Amino acid sequence: MRTITLLAVLSMALVIPATGVTAPSDPVKGPACGDITFSDPDQAGPPVYRSDITGIPTVFSSVTTQKPSCSHMAYTVTVYDATGTTVLGAQTFNGDDSASLFQSAVSPTGGPSQVCVVATSTRNGKVVDVAPNTGCFPLALNSSPGGSGLN
Repeated sequence: MRTITLLAVLSMALVIPATGVTAPSDPVKGPACGDITFSDPDQAGPPVYRSDITGIPTVFSSVTTQKPSCSHMAYTVTVYDATGTTVLGAQTFNGDDSASLFQSAVSPTGGPSQVCVVATSTRNGKVVDVAPNTGCFPLALNSSPGGSGLN
């Protein structure tokens, strides 16, 4: 009986640390149509910053909603300078109760070598979701950040 009790206690000790190391949740403050993922146009990684076919530096991205977009929601991609303080460009899409994917191409003013990007969903001027969840995501011109989309 002692052996069984000891094994049960040791098993619990192994489970507790594993459950304490979970990824932070996506803090969405509204309906599923406001829950966004921010990624590259192929939805294979984070947004990309590269020169377009005319040589103009452009941030290419997509915003995907968990459920079809809501007509009362706005979805915005904002490009900041590398410090994340000065807006260099933005593109906003209005929800339509059917689309779940919005493709964006924003050419930041001045075409700097580094930018920082954020996507938001808003309803009546209030933020429902932001991606990434904190801060902004840095991008360097003509480099591939790799990884997955941002929630």
